Amino acid sequence: MYSEQLEQLIKSVIADGVITEKERAVLHKKAASEGVDEDEIDVYIDGLVAQMKPTVKQEQKFDLKYLNKSNAAAVSIVVPL
Repeated sequence: MYSEQLEQLIKSVIADGVITEKERAVLHKKAASEGVDEDEIDVYIDGLVAQMKPTVKQEQKFDLKYLNKSNAAAVSIVVPL
């Protein structure tokens, strides 16, 4: 979508799932040098970060109000990382 250099920079910045103010400023500067609108790059990188975050499926939800002393030992929760 963008230049190879800008795409590589974006991948580096979002690798940890968090974009600092400094990282965003660097992305804005690089994007501007390539004629890419600041808002456009923000929407793009925010979308990529959102895709990285896990979603909770309905069957993965666990309601603690049903947990009591008699069944606590038998209950295990598996959360994929």
